[in-house]
Amino acid sequence: RKLYVTHYDAIKWRRGAGASNLVVVDTEQMIVRERRPLCAAAHGVRLSSNDDFLYATCGPDHMAVVNLREPTVPVTLVPVPGGGPASSPSCQRCPYAIGVAPDGTVWLSNLGPGGGGVGRGSVEVFDPQRDGGSFDPVRRIPLRGRPVFASFVADATMAGGYRVIVPEQAGPGDSLRIYTPGAPGQAPAAMGDITLDPQQCLNAHMMAIDAAGDRGHLICEGDQRGPGSFLWLDLASNTVRGAVPIGVFPDGLALVPSLATP
Repeated sequence: RKLYVTHYDAIKWRRGAGASNLVVVDTEQMIVRERRPLCAAAHGVRLSSNDDFLYATCGPDHMAVVNLREPTVPVTLVPVPGGGPASSPSCQRCPYAIGVAPDGTVWLSNLGPGGGGVGRGSVEVFDPQRDGGSFDPVRRIPLRGRPVFASFVADATMAGGYRVIVPEQAGPGDSLRIYTPGAPGQAPAAMGDITLDPQQCLNAHMMAIDAAGDRGHLICEGDQRGPGSFLWLDLASNTVRGAVPIGVFPDGLALVPSLATP
């Protein structure tokens, strides 16, 4: 019944003109119920599984945690390890994307210094149960390229019940990096990767996984001037099954469950 929308107002951030907005939309009436400042260049946004908290990346090396249970809807800015101050017009880690795992941990992807033009990004894991909510330094994953939106595949063989897939933009030459979830105080372990053919995928961005956990659906932005692409993958064999070009600069996707046939 509610849709939460962030505004990645990078121009406002670079000019030091203040926070971008979080907009709350009533999806039954299709009207804006609330518009409130959140943080500078708010981008990736996800809800906790119980809808009590909202998490969003903030351009200047912070993550916003919004308490939706409280009537005042307080916002807490949590520094990303190794980042700069919230008031900075630039970034050191440059947080961009977020995924919430089945165990409630938040996987935050940093593009890398200055927005990731040179890569050297990382993934940080925020644990809401750790010291009242904090990043676990042991679970940090450094990468060569720019990690984006993490996805999670149910896996009963893992201690946490899932494995993690992180698209890495290293253009050209993107990959899907696969990890164990790790645990409090225990680093995730690499489980391999899926190498993406640059003729099929440039700038891998966001993946949706079907309910069975068998198939992944990946959006690749392309060069942001011509067509991007849509790939589908077999997650049992970690192979690309097919690819088709789609419109200019595709960004995200969602899977809509089909209705049961009467």
